[in-house]
Amino acid sequence: MFNKRVIALAMSIAVMSTASAPLNVMAEEVDSSTEVFVSTEEAVNDSHISKEEFQDGDFKYELEGNNAVINKYTGSATTLQIPGQLGGHTVTKINDWAFWDADTLTNITVPETVTTFGQYAFNNCDSLVEINYPENLSIIGKAAFASCTALKTAVIPKNVATVPESCFSGCSSLTGVTFKSDTGLKVIKDNAFNGCTAIVSLNIPDSVQVIERYAFSGCEILKSVKLPANLTKISEATFFYDSNLKKVFIPAGVTSIEQLAFSTSGNDEKFDIYYAGSEEQWKAVTIGDPNKRLNVAKMHYNSTLDDFGVSPDAGNVTRGDVTFTYANEIVFPGKKYSLSNFGEMFVAYGGTNYAVKGIKVDKKNKRIQITKLDGKNKKLQKSVKKLTKGKDGLEFKVTPFAVSDNSVVSAKVNKKNELKRVAVEINGKKYKCKKDEYAYDPTAKVITFKGSNLTGAYTIK
Repeated sequence: MFNKRVIALAMSIAVMSTASAPLNVMAEEVDSSTEVFVSTEEAVNDSHISKEEFQDGDFKYELEGNNAVINKYTGSATTLQIPGQLGGHTVTKINDWAFWDADTLTNITVPETVTTFGQYAFNNCDSLVEINYPENLSIIGKAAFASCTALKTAVIPKNVATVPESCFSGCSSLTGVTFKSDTGLKVIKDNAFNGCTAIVSLNIPDSVQVIERYAFSGCEILKSVKLPANLTKISEATFFYDSNLKKVFIPAGVTSIEQLAFSTSGNDEKFDIYYAGSEEQWKAVTIGDPNKRLNVAKMHYNSTLDDFGVSPDAGNVTRGDVTFTYANEIVFPGKKYSLSNFGEMFVAYGGTNYAVKGIKVDKKNKRIQITKLDGKNKKLQKSVKKLTKGKDGLEFKVTPFAVSDNSVVSAKVNKKNELKRVAVEINGKKYKCKKDEYAYDPTAKVITFKGSNLTGAYTIK
């Protein structure tokens, strides 16, 4: 086993030396080493090597307490359902290297009992298209999915606190990252999504406090990024060589932006920074040099997520060979729903991303049907329209629009001090409120909004 792991180590290093061009560029432009794969010392010191190993079908496993830990998959299936038990013991962990280089696998179903994916667990499974991420999963090891070049989806379950170093590095078919809405994610480590060249947009949850160096570098078609509200630093080269990045939402709590965070080579066209703080706050931010694109950015101060155009919860849905990226939780937009309410919508198919140009919204059942795509692939457009029709429409949630004294509200009060009519401006258009959507205190002259569409209060001047 020791010799096999050392060979695996050498092969891994060789694979990654060519897997992602941006890594080579980074090495030339900044004096910073970025190790992606395990060191020889780590390969030798696998704690499970000395434990007694058992075999059940195509699985070698060991025991931790009364639970089974998969050490190695020895089969050659294309579609695999990992059993919930081995030798009568519940499977709770996929160990380091367990599925390394299992290049026949295209689909893997993992039992919900699994809580841990070890380091390099599925590394270099270059035919793997789909894998489920168990709800009970709490630990994902370093480079667990690195160089899985066919993998289409990444889901970070709510109990995962850290996306580790190089976790999805070089996953060139990955079109999006889904973060669970009740996530406890705190840290995204170095190179976590480096070289994910098919990701178009990112909506990083506000629970995240730290994003480390090169985390999203080399994401060549990434266009839109919403950074989390709790972030205080944008680390070195976080978005290095993301040459198509068009807009970024930066929270007011960010106090420093390190060198090369937004630098790129060969494409320094202008892009938009939506900053939640004031111009004075921005001037106090420490910005490392170089950061070429910040010098030409168009600044939008005191910005909100509505200004930015992405709701707090964006994700992706995969159906067969097609992946849909859109904002699946939106703020109540008023009487009419439009494409812009759902952020930048994309359909990924065959390694190409198609912008969505037309939708039909079922407000009652909260479903979206895609009716038009950019480009000339009419066959795909017809297929997507059918895939998202009726009960198969893309699901979304609606959160109430928050009304405050700063909102534009028109209210009609008669001579008896009775409130007769209320309208709230939402996205520049008046929304006429139904009577069951508010309550009125005539003494305090306060309108309190209630229900699923509106929340908050407004004092009549």
